[in-house]
Amino acid sequence: MKHWVSRASRSLWFWMVAMPVSLSAIYFALLASPIYVTESQFLINQNQQGITSLNQSSISSLLSNAGVATSGISSAYSISGFLTSRPSLLSVNQKLNVQQHYSDPRLDFISRFGPFSWDHSFESFYKYSLRYISADVDSTSGVVTLTVRAFSPQMALQINQQYLEQAEVMLNKINQRMVQDTLTSAELFLQAAEKRADLSAHTLADYRAKHGVIDPEVQAHTDLTNVAQLRAQLITVQAQRHVLERQAPASPQLESLIANEKSLLGALASETSRISGASPSLAGQAGDIATTLLQSNTNAQLLAGAITLVNNAESNTLQKTMYLSRTVVPVLADVPQEPKRLWNVLVIGVFSLIIYALTRMLIAGVREHSA
Repeated sequence: MKHWVSRASRSLWFWMVAMPVSLSAIYFALLASPIYVTESQFLINQNQQGITSLNQSSISSLLSNAGVATSGISSAYSISGFLTSRPSLLSVNQKLNVQQHYSDPRLDFISRFGPFSWDHSFESFYKYSLRYISADVDSTSGVVTLTVRAFSPQMALQINQQYLEQAEVMLNKINQRMVQDTLTSAELFLQAAEKRADLSAHTLADYRAKHGVIDPEVQAHTDLTNVAQLRAQLITVQAQRHVLERQAPASPQLESLIANEKSLLGALASETSRISGASPSLAGQAGDIATTLLQSNTNAQLLAGAITLVNNAESNTLQKTMYLSRTVVPVLADVPQEPKRLWNVLVIGVFSLIIYALTRMLIAGVREHSA
């Protein structure tokens, strides 16, 4: 019985410790393909100059509320997501044929893509590429670290450079979209302001044509001058009439003066009524036309602001809202960084020993329970 237990223990040690450690040592020492790592780092900086010029007026705040300003960190996450996306890998693969590189039959069967040749679809290669291509974002500083692992230093460098170019292309597209949204918002605001200004101008013109008045204050001043002149003439005629009534009541000029006096009284009553009398008087029209003029002036100011806004937006199309700043440029790796052969063998050995010890403890417990 003890002999059988001793053989079982040695067999367990062989299969759970000696065999995994030996196979891992053979693989990492003789078979594992060297992996070259190339890293680059970049920041997404935001050009505040263009946005500040747009926000100098209260009207421009509409564009900020529409989402013109985008933080650098959120843009970094967007770019990072794009770099690890299928379209980005497809574009790089079309230029460098990276799928062929990772499928090279000279690579070891564990590392290379599609070792058993049953699935070489792009979807499978995309999932495989996530093991070798990564873009991590530091949530505090916004620094994006692009890491590329490849089986030759030249390919690792070229892939990293291509991904950086892809990031810049995508950032330019985002900038163009921002500029287009800015121009569209400004042009829509300008169109609305033009419609309101045109409507106010037509309303004011129709009011003036309907009531026959251009500016009540100017016209009232003119009418008051006429009233003063009529009153002066009336006083003169009345004085002449009184003189004739006392000195020559039978004078034939008296009837002419009386007729002239009546005419002046009628004209004076008409002018006074136009200024402050019954409708349509200038006093009654002053409030309405003042409101119409206020609306027209307000819409004219909005139109001027909208024109300024469009001009500012057009001038800012020459400025990049965001730009990619490379803090660490990729360089050609001179030695392979992976795999860490000795470390991997040691890790496998430690885990094998732990599993072996747990298995021995489990077997011993079962035996004691059964006994």
